[in-house]
Amino acid sequence: LSSLSFILTIYTFNSNRVFVPLLVCAIGLIYLKELFSKEYKNLKPLLFASFLGILLLLPILPHLTSEQAQIRYKEVNIFSDPQPVIVANARIERLDNQWWAGIINNRRVLYFQLWMDGYFRHFTGRFLFISGDGNPRFSLQDVGQLYLVEAPFLLVGLYLFAKKYRKETVLIFTWMLLGPVPAAFAREVPHALRSLNILPTFQIITAFGFVYIIYRIGHSTAKKLVFKNAIIAVSVVAIFFNAYYYLHNYYVHYPRYAQSEWQYGYKPMIEKLRQLQDQYDRIVITDGLGRPYINALFYLEYSPESFQKERQATTDQTGFGFITVNRFNKYEFRGISWKKEITNQKADEKVLLVGNDKELTENKYTKSVIRNLDGQIVFIMNELPTGMDALYEINK
Repeated sequence: LSSLSFILTIYTFNSNRVFVPLLVCAIGLIYLKELFSKEYKNLKPLLFASFLGILLLLPILPHLTSEQAQIRYKEVNIFSDPQPVIVANARIERLDNQWWAGIINNRRVLYFQLWMDGYFRHFTGRFLFISGDGNPRFSLQDVGQLYLVEAPFLLVGLYLFAKKYRKETVLIFTWMLLGPVPAAFAREVPHALRSLNILPTFQIITAFGFVYIIYRIGHSTAKKLVFKNAIIAVSVVAIFFNAYYYLHNYYVHYPRYAQSEWQYGYKPMIEKLRQLQDQYDRIVITDGLGRPYINALFYLEYSPESFQKERQATTDQTGFGFITVNRFNKYEFRGISWKKEITNQKADEKVLLVGNDKELTENKYTKSVIRNLDGQIVFIMNELPTGMDALYEINK
């Protein structure tokens, strides 16, 4: 079961493909004596689990070594940042390219420092208790990854884990330290999603500290029992307040604050297009807000088989290999220029443009306007004029 769980985890997310082998090796070292005891009673299940793991890993191995699997890593990793190389070369040049200068100012040292900086940022108080991930898609920005009330109990738990050597505590502590390792290889740090595999170590250590304080204080005298009950009551109130504060912000304030981060407006816009699409030969949607074709496919409930046959796409020239879908069926995805679209349209062709307020304005050709929760324009849907109306708009 353990082998099955570990291998299935590798199929889920890129960070786990680094974290799982490290954790498995750590478990093996911590419990090495038990695995290879004199009776060898654990050797048979160990061999079976290893064989099962290798067998289940085989289907994904070709993908892990493919170019497609490397695309995201190439885009986000710290080694794609040329700045450390530039700094290292400049320092070596200042020292007249002496042989020892290349050792002291080696770019690998600078990259290692960059990795260490990213790693330790996942353990800062600001990330854990104050504001969380800097990306609004992963954080409310005023609540950390943990509740503030957990901080004292977490510190007590960490102290107890460090004080007493037990294999169970070593395992949890090692798990916690390994959690941010893959996340530190990316430029965006600290990162809540890429360090998700650190869970639930913080909760286990926090609970350990809480239980220890309660039982340590609550023994013997009646005075200690009162003090213990007071700590429990205060903790429950603080947890309730922290949870309420988080949920209130999440459901009341966050939807307005972070609506642009979640590209609010696509759903009502596509739903409107579903009503209008049969009236037009072409529909052009701006690419000024994320990747529009994804939303169009999802909200139109478009057939994957049809999309694969119809799509027209280009590969970017940055070297990462990302594909930009430019068109499928009657839908086009690109920037919009009102006069240029009018000039280039074919005779008797009915075209609907879906742009932002920088590309289009509300006028007599407007079919619909999509606004966000604050009433600001997200999308404007304009029908292209034809005939004399088109000439008038061009010359206006």
